[in-house]
Amino acid sequence: MAESGPDRASSSNSTPPSANNRGLVQDVQLSPAQHALCGGVAGVVSRFVIAPLDVFKIHLQLQTIPQQRPWKRQPPSHGVPSEMWAFMAHTLRHEGVKGLWKGNLSAEYLYLTYGAIQFLSYSELEKSLQSTHVASPSATSFTCGMLTGMIATWISYPFDLMRTRFAAQSSVKVYNGLMHGMTTIYRTEGIRGFYQGIWPSLVQVMPYFSLMFGTYDFFTRSFNSLKAASAFTPEPLHRRFVRRAEPFQDAICGGLAGVVSKTGVFPLDLVRKRMQVQGPSRKYFGHDAVPQYQTSITQTIRQIVKHEGVLGLYRGIVPGLIKSAPASAATFFIYGQMKRLCHDYNTYA
Repeated sequence: MAESGPDRASSSNSTPPSANNRGLVQDVQLSPAQHALCGGVAGVVSRFVIAPLDVFKIHLQLQTIPQQRPWKRQPPSHGVPSEMWAFMAHTLRHEGVKGLWKGNLSAEYLYLTYGAIQFLSYSELEKSLQSTHVASPSATSFTCGMLTGMIATWISYPFDLMRTRFAAQSSVKVYNGLMHGMTTIYRTEGIRGFYQGIWPSLVQVMPYFSLMFGTYDFFTRSFNSLKAASAFTPEPLHRRFVRRAEPFQDAICGGLAGVVSKTGVFPLDLVRKRMQVQGPSRKYFGHDAVPQYQTSITQTIRQIVKHEGVLGLYRGIVPGLIKSAPASAATFFIYGQMKRLCHDYNTYA
């Protein structure tokens, strides 16, 4: 059965003529620990690259009206790029360079845990489904993506909540560090405090990762078809494009998959962020701009639409998409490179 999902990343950049070498690499299986290592490294590196965009996106998602954004310039800046630069300048001026990486330690723990569990469980689930010879490759990608997302989200969620709260802090610090934040939440909110917003996260993650791995699989198959057709086309531009794009196939397909999946579930992501900062310290997050919401997903959505309109559910989507493309591209690209290193180690060690 044809490769699908992230496992295809291990062979997508191979040079077509070297069939023997490519087959040798593909025949060597990675251990579960190696899958976890590849996913963990990919998650950590991609997170570090896009951290400033993530901080900006979280602040936008927590604002209910533009006037509450202290980085807004007078006269008002026009467009998201201008506002993004204004936000970064405001953060650098008041918090220094570290302000653009607020919550990065908890985020790195999140992405290390999430990435390792995500790709490990995806690989194992995919093997199990493929052995049944029942589901098609596309159905396998969607199913594995959905189950993988739920597993990884549930296990790593406390780090996700900490990441959001650290990024949402203004000049008034609620938490002085990761351990201080965790002990404060446990003391004031109990164990349930670590899972504020878990339900919209689980509802979001099912379609998100189904779309992520399903569209990654689709784009990879499309690129491979284009690559196969280029061997028989007399058009030099076609062959030149494929040859130049091939080393970045994982990044291109991953970036496109990230944009599609993020767009599809963005309203739930916004609801999740606002529910994550509920609690006794709510007024200190998002520059005191986050309303109090009910614990129900539908009631929260209804309240946002009532006060901000339907577009309120898409607040911050532009930086979200700007962030999603390089984050997904980096994740799949680094995962593919790490898999090749592990393949080479297993083959020649």
